[in-house]
Amino acid sequence: EIIGYSADEVKKWAPKEFLNIIHPEDREYVNKEVDIKYFGKDKILANFQFRVIKKTGETIWLELFSKTINYEGNPADLMATIDITKQKEIEEFITLENKKYKTFLDVASHDLKNPITSMYGATQLLKEMHKKDLSEDVSELIEIAHHGSERLKRIVLNILNISRLESNK
Repeated sequence: EIIGYSADEVKKWAPKEFLNIIHPEDREYVNKEVDIKYFGKDKILANFQFRVIKKTGETIWLELFSKTINYEGNPADLMATIDITKQKEIEEFITLENKKYKTFLDVASHDLKNPITSMYGATQLLKEMHKKDLSEDVSELIEIAHHGSERLKRIVLNILNISRLESNK
C-alpha cells in the first residue's frame, strides 16, 4: 500500500511487471539486482534502495529487504519495504549544505590569504629595515602585529589544507 496499489492489484501483475513503477533512472539497477536475487547464490537483498512512482504519480524512495523462504512447499519471497523518502531528502540537504560549506571555506581562505600574507610581509620588512630607528614601544607593537599575522597566516593555510583534503575524498 506504500505505492498506492492494493495487494490484489499487485498479485495480478505478471512477472517483472513491477518494473513499470520503478523510476526510469533506477530500472536497470533494480532489474539487475532482481536477477542476481533469483538466479544468483545470494538469497538476501539488504539495503536495496530505489525510487518508485506511486499510483498517484508521486516519486518516493523505498528500501527493500527480501529473503527467499519455503511457503507451502514452494519458494516464495518474504519482503519488508520501508519508505525512506524523508531520509533521502535529509541526505540530499546535508550533501548540498556540505558543498556550500566547502565553497565558503575555499573562497574565504583564498580571500584572506593575500591580505594576511601582505600584512605578514610588511611587518617583517618594518622589523628588519627600521629596527634601529624605532622606539621600544613601536618595535613591540610591530612584533605583536607580526606574530598575529603569522598566526592568521597559519590558520588560513590550515583551512586551505583541510579544504583540499576534503575535496580529494
